[in-house]
Amino acid sequence: MIMKRIFNIYIIGCLVLLSSTVTFGQKGKLSYADHQYEQSNYMEAAKGYESAFDKKATYKAAKGAALSYDKLGAYQDAHKWWTEVIGFEDATSADYSHYLSSLQQNGKLQELEAALLASSFPNAGSNIHLDSLKAWYASPRTIELISLELNSSAADYGIAFDPAGNTYFSSDRGEVSSSGKKSIRIDGANKFSAKYNEMTGRDFIKIYKEGANGQAASVPSVVPQTYHFADPHFVQSQSLVFYTLTRDLGKVKKNRNYTIHPELYFSTINEQGQWTDFKAFPYNAVLEHGVITPFVDEQEKKLYFASDRAGGLGGYDLYYVTYDEQWNFGEPVNLGPAINSAGDERDPYISDGIFYFASDGRIGLGGLDLYQSERQGGKFGAAKNLGLPYNSPQDDYAFRKDADGVLYLSSNRTSGRGLDDIYRIDDLYRQFIGRAVDCEGEALIDGLEVQLIQKSDGLAVESKQAGEGTFTADLSPDTDFQLKLSKSGYFGLTDATLTTKGLTSDKLEKEYVLKKIPYQTVVAEDTIYYNFDDSKIRPDAEPVMRQVAELMKKYTFLGILVKSHTDSFASDEYNEALSQKRANAVRDFLGDYGIARSRVTSEWFGEQQLVNDCGDGVPCPASAHQQNRRSELILMAFPDKGANYEFPKELEGMDLADLGKLQQLINCR
Repeated sequence: MIMKRIFNIYIIGCLVLLSSTVTFGQKGKLSYADHQYEQSNYMEAAKGYESAFDKKATYKAAKGAALSYDKLGAYQDAHKWWTEVIGFEDATSADYSHYLSSLQQNGKLQELEAALLASSFPNAGSNIHLDSLKAWYASPRTIELISLELNSSAADYGIAFDPAGNTYFSSDRGEVSSSGKKSIRIDGANKFSAKYNEMTGRDFIKIYKEGANGQAASVPSVVPQTYHFADPHFVQSQSLVFYTLTRDLGKVKKNRNYTIHPELYFSTINEQGQWTDFKAFPYNAVLEHGVITPFVDEQEKKLYFASDRAGGLGGYDLYYVTYDEQWNFGEPVNLGPAINSAGDERDPYISDGIFYFASDGRIGLGGLDLYQSERQGGKFGAAKNLGLPYNSPQDDYAFRKDADGVLYLSSNRTSGRGLDDIYRIDDLYRQFIGRAVDCEGEALIDGLEVQLIQKSDGLAVESKQAGEGTFTADLSPDTDFQLKLSKSGYFGLTDATLTTKGLTSDKLEKEYVLKKIPYQTVVAEDTIYYNFDDSKIRPDAEPVMRQVAELMKKYTFLGILVKSHTDSFASDEYNEALSQKRANAVRDFLGDYGIARSRVTSEWFGEQQLVNDCGDGVPCPASAHQQNRRSELILMAFPDKGANYEFPKELEGMDLADLGKLQQLINCR
């Protein structure tokens, strides 16, 4: 059965179809599948072609399956089979164009770009607008789509609201139809039919009303012999509702293979909410063309609708008619090429002077896309694609707004609960665009790490890097965030002031300057001395040691390198051990002041690095030998080369007179 959108009924009598479980040869399977395809029974045709392909992998079988799934709007299955098709030598430029479209309809942008470059067919892909796709994917709108609780595993779409605030929608969630309809096969012969599944056993499409308890009940059609019944639109200033339906006309032709097109009707609603009478739209032509998706502009007194009537630009076009107080209608007016295309347009809707509609005949992301057009002086301006995530690679349509200004759309995107779902559009996000540069203003490209969290709950917020040091994220409104940036060789940076509170724009842009880490910068040097054959810190060295300890306590990014030495008396082995003891004495002294051992690096050299010529056997005065009994204290900023450091908080806005050399290094000149 058909899923939605078009309600063509082919009345062919009681035709007994052979079950797909019957065993055929490959040729027989293809013939069976071809017959089903010709009868517009695309689901059964797809199964037949797949079965034939399993029997013998041929170009014809693969292409038949691909075309069948295209007719059904089953984009993932169609892509699978177009991938098979282009692997055959028989593949044509048209086949490759289908393959490229299947990549687009599944959101495979990188593969699409590669396939366009690799194409051996010069004209294939002429309908692909890669630059537009890249722009949409690079800059999605800051909204979130929430699937409504009323959605089911079936097709649910086209939300509507009556003047009392009741919610209505269209759905095929019903059970198997009653016996009176079993001889009717519902097919979608028009390409406007996105998909159907005769084998699901679901009922015809009906209009449902959501009750106060959240349960949905079908609204009975007041038009006799109704099959499909959908697309309700309520006139808010009156108790009136417009809708689309298909109905059984009985045997109107001797040839029993004919098409019943969808029609537009309207009914009065009584005080109990019941639809009482019904009137047919005067431009219905049930055996000639369809009329669907009504919308009434009550200010302009115009009724908009979609129709594939003769004289259009192609497929279903959008039209309007004027009406008077008695609902007498003027002549249909085609909205023209600013709105209509060679494809199909549907679901007209006007809000705040903006005209919204769905189309599959324009530059888009794939399938039906949502567009908007501004009315200027009674004319419609150029149509603009709403972009991601309003649109997806699949079908997106039926844009609507409720009395509170909440927006909705319908879509069969792959993340949905059913075949088609109704989504609430929550403008929950503000687009954050950050840029990281160095002191010279050059973008920090490689190795930039971005961590963004929401302060209220500590949850991470996903960010994406867009190149050239730029990164983006969707931020919730009226919320505080914390951003951390890090890159090897640069100070980590934390922005705890990032917020969307009070932000009136939907975009927040900030630039961050990351400063290079001046690894192992010497900020102070001194030397302490020891008594002969001793490693204790002398009283005259204690003031220096205390000053070093205080600096290290104050500035946690400081480390110290201790190089300890001895005079030339005693053996080399003895002196090396003594110099190690002297280095350990410095470490232990600092430890008593709370300086961690990890911040102290020790080296000992014994008598290998004398400051004078007082080596073994050289006569020198005692004062000269004393100069060699020493520890050199080298105080360094950021001593661990290659380590990641946050910019020290203690340096922000502080007087660095005691670390003047470092001050020059850590600030951008």
